[in-house]
Amino acid sequence: MKTFEINHADIVNISRFARKKNWSLFEALKNIETVPGLSKEAYKNSVKSLSLIDKYSNLAPVINPSKLYVQFVYDSGILKGKDFDRDQEFFSYLNQFFNKIKSFEEKEGDPRLKDFIDYFNLEIEAGETGSLRLDYGDEDTVKIMTVHASKGLEFNTVFLAALVDKKFPGINRKEKISIPEALVKEQLPDEKESHLEEERRLFYVALTRAKENLYLLSARDYGGKREKKPSIFIEESGFNSTEKTGTKKTNEFLNAIKDLENPLVQRNFKYSPPLKFSFSQIEAFTSCPLQYKFNFILKIPVLAKSVFVFGRVMHNTLRDFFSPLLTSYNQPELFDDNKNKKLIFKDLLLSYELNWQEDGYGDKKEKEEYKNKGRKMLKLIFDYYEKEEWPKPVFIEKNFLVSIGGHIFKGAIDRVDKLNDGTYEIIDYKTGNPKEKIDYKTKRQLILYKIALEEGLGLKISKLSYFYLENGEKISFESSDKLEEKLKAELLEGVQGIIKGEFSPKPSMLCDYCDFSSICEFKK
Repeated sequence: MKTFEINHADIVNISRFARKKNWSLFEALKNIETVPGLSKEAYKNSVKSLSLIDKYSNLAPVINPSKLYVQFVYDSGILKGKDFDRDQEFFSYLNQFFNKIKSFEEKEGDPRLKDFIDYFNLEIEAGETGSLRLDYGDEDTVKIMTVHASKGLEFNTVFLAALVDKKFPGINRKEKISIPEALVKEQLPDEKESHLEEERRLFYVALTRAKENLYLLSARDYGGKREKKPSIFIEESGFNSTEKTGTKKTNEFLNAIKDLENPLVQRNFKYSPPLKFSFSQIEAFTSCPLQYKFNFILKIPVLAKSVFVFGRVMHNTLRDFFSPLLTSYNQPELFDDNKNKKLIFKDLLLSYELNWQEDGYGDKKEKEEYKNKGRKMLKLIFDYYEKEEWPKPVFIEKNFLVSIGGHIFKGAIDRVDKLNDGTYEIIDYKTGNPKEKIDYKTKRQLILYKIALEEGLGLKISKLSYFYLENGEKISFESSDKLEEKLKAELLEGVQGIIKGEFSPKPSMLCDYCDFSSICEFKK
């Protein structure tokens, strides 16, 4: 229906923009001109839809639903280019909905659109899905229906689909409220056998709908982890299958072994390993290779999390605030123009306001909470340097490339300060919860930064520090040759795994925090 058509890419774009602005989808459509990157068709159809909504919102209280429906069909333009003889199915469906509205009006007297919508919603809530039929005779059509709906009908050719275990016969679902056996006088049949017999009778009904041709269809793969077994009814029917199927009992142990091998994940696919690697790539692959595949190969889009949006704001704020103190790492102390320069808190708050992002938060309340939290963090970091000593940064957000074992690693360092003894300190800002003690796993990222600066620029790094903005505290540690060699070995092991291209899942307690948990069938 071209009249209202908005392609899926535009819909995704509008939805994301609405979430960023904390708008409803309707609010986003009302401000469609502010949504960037949409096609001309999307703008045009959105404006037309809103125009129709405005017009018929005013007409709805004064015109009965059937007249409103007919007028809307004409005004919308969906009949443009339609031919009654060619598009009989289209007109048939319009007519069926019109008759449903007319039937409701006859029962209700003088209803309005709101009354019909309430009635329609109540039908849906009660489980009434309705049915669509063709109001014209046409032998060249395919009729799709349930076996129950086919009772009493006959067709030249019948295709009976999904003849696999757990689908036909289906799973026996017990009544939510069962009748106590003590209240039933007669002997109740075995529930499992009774259900199977009922399914078998239904299968017989399906077979006998065909006058000339009958096709029994089944498949091995319906999207699950295991292959499906053919329905027992196929064998009982006496028909010969065109494909040989085993009759041996399923060995659950062997199935479990196959699950460990994850054949669905390890299917061959064409992909080229990256030319450069980052610490986050290696960490993602080490945690779960399948997560790496989703993120870095398939590049499945994920919603921006509030904590990451806020983290970027804080990093950008501190970048701009400390930039006036920057000096060259190879410049003598004598020529340092910034050593007596003093920063003021007002400038820090100004930098915060300039870098603040309005979009990307769950709602307005969460946005305000983060904004107030950011101000408190900035006061803590300002007070820290006022009390201690203002830094002498030589790099801010320093990009680097370093070769380890013949592979290139890339990254960016928040800040590098020159210390009074001529050595250097690496600073990494953290907006997350502070840690009292730093373990090796946490140290690894800064150790990589140390390797990059020492091997790439020949700097002597004597201190590695995490600055936790939450409580305004800095936790420092030193590296060692042993730790650096250990890290290099781990990084190269991760690289080899990525190059090999085996992205099997590694379910763990971390699955709850994975961006792809909603689409991963292997999550724990």
